[in-house]
Amino acid sequence: MRPSSLALAGLVVAASGAACASSTGSACRTSSECGSGGICIDGICTREIDPADGGARDAPAVPGVDAGMGAVDAPAPGTDAGCGDTPCGVIACAPGQGDCDGVASNGCEQDFAWSATACGGCGVLCPEGTSCFAGGCAAACGRPAPTFSRAGCLDLSPRSAASASSTWSESPGPAAAIDGNPCTGWNCGGYAPAWLVLDLGAPTTVHGVALVASMLPGGDVIHVVETSDDGASFAARLTIAQRMDDGLLYTFDLSPPIATRFVRIRTDASPSWVAWYDVAVYSCP
Repeated sequence: MRPSSLALAGLVVAASGAACASSTGSACRTSSECGSGGICIDGICTREIDPADGGARDAPAVPGVDAGMGAVDAPAPGTDAGCGDTPCGVIACAPGQGDCDGVASNGCEQDFAWSATACGGCGVLCPEGTSCFAGGCAAACGRPAPTFSRAGCLDLSPRSAASASSTWSESPGPAAAIDGNPCTGWNCGGYAPAWLVLDLGAPTTVHGVALVASMLPGGDVIHVVETSDDGASFAARLTIAQRMDDGLLYTFDLSPPIATRFVRIRTDASPSWVAWYDVAVYSCP
């Protein structure tokens, strides 16, 4: 049998040795207990591997996953998967990626080149005023990291969930606009009107927002900061009518502060497609 591999978002298992047949569904401690070449994963004998196609069957429906040893669960990082008594290889992350949360089901979830919380390695946070670019913390890509006008404030955005009116097919999703990294961003793929919504997860007192504009050309804009308790009915809290230019940081206070769960940045006018490098929502002491 020719070698095959299973890659789950950068999580790789290399297969070699004898072909695996099937003995599925029964409890097991090792792969040798799974009959004629079965694979023991999490105490259960798993799917068969076809020797005729080298085991490349039913690729898992996970982004970035390659076809491999049937549709089997990836073992925990650093463990072996077995084909009978023949090891299928040690799990490993692809270069530049990391399994920082220890959850096998989401593979190597961190991209060390861009992650604001794992820049170049797990747990590496970039200092304020810098961002992660090409695996290093620096004032890179010519854009400022979001900051607020008051000291001691907490950026709620990286802990939030984001949604948008639309996303350009060549743009990352809206989460790229709330990751604290101005080297990434979201683009709606069209002109105003358009919006980006942050779900803070629970009612939280919001004191202001910081916006890193993504727009070519620059020019006069109208953005409206709105809040909602239910994510359906929004109320305008601040209208921003001024000139903005690409890659610059703009901060705005909400006065008075307001307790809310959802914050929406709605764009009513812009000379360019609606896009943001970063949107930060702040809660202050």
